[in-house]
Amino acid sequence: FLAYVKTCHQWVESYPELLYEADRRAQLYLAELLESEPALADFFHNYLEKVRQENQNQEDELTQQILALQQVELSLNESNSIMRAVIESTTDAIFVKDIQGRYLIANATTANIFDKSVAEIIGKKDTDLLLAEEARKIIETDQEIMATRQTQIVEEVITINNIARTYLATKDIYRDREGNAIGLIGIAQDITERKHIEAQLYLTQFAIDRSTDAAFWIESDGGFFYVNDSACQLLGYSRAELLSMRVQDINPEVSDQNWSQLWEASKQRIATMIETRHRTKDGTILPVE
Repeated sequence: FLAYVKTCHQWVESYPELLYEADRRAQLYLAELLESEPALADFFHNYLEKVRQENQNQEDELTQQILALQQVELSLNESNSIMRAVIESTTDAIFVKDIQGRYLIANATTANIFDKSVAEIIGKKDTDLLLAEEARKIIETDQEIMATRQTQIVEEVITINNIARTYLATKDIYRDREGNAIGLIGIAQDITERKHIEAQLYLTQFAIDRSTDAAFWIESDGGFFYVNDSACQLLGYSRAELLSMRVQDINPEVSDQNWSQLWEASKQRIATMIETRHRTKDGTILPVE
């Protein structure tokens, strides 16, 4: 009955032109009932106030819900701002692609790699940004990661404006809140200079290894941490044997007592040439320079 009365009240509020007629009918048909039922009369007397209070309670509850949602939104915005600041402050490229390979997120470093703005990258695929062969290799790696669900660390070459650079990329699956794979996330570091240095070191190592002069790299205690092929051939030791030895073991003029002095003196000179002697594995003493 209460629900029915509330419905009638809401209906009357929606149609005020019928309010007078409704009141007249209520007085005509309910007058006797209200006189015989005091509790019902009291209900009608306080009904409007009860409805107003209930509406107010609902409005208050709705207001609290809105405030809570606004607080959640504020927290999310703050978290996103912090995350964006971190992403943009790093010198590494950070990016997210969807399953089709389109860029969803890219930081400024990623944009610089392609010599474009972030807005020009979003929504594009590697085939839109790179040389065909380079794009093909990157796409193959991405598809393998998506298929195996395994993190990969790979070197990728990207040529922009006729300049090729090498990047060390770490890539993994990008998942939604339910854990479903919805794309790929990656971090890439420019290692071009490191690759150049490694190549130069390799050439230097190659040259020293095959030098006809014996070469020894010595630690502060006199121990060898590198010897080349000529050093092994000259002294008759294997590389493993020499690397377990010290200058004191092959030079009869050097002892534990005078080694420290010789080491300190050598650090004061950029380069020097001395005449000394080396003892071979069979005991032969060789003059060396």
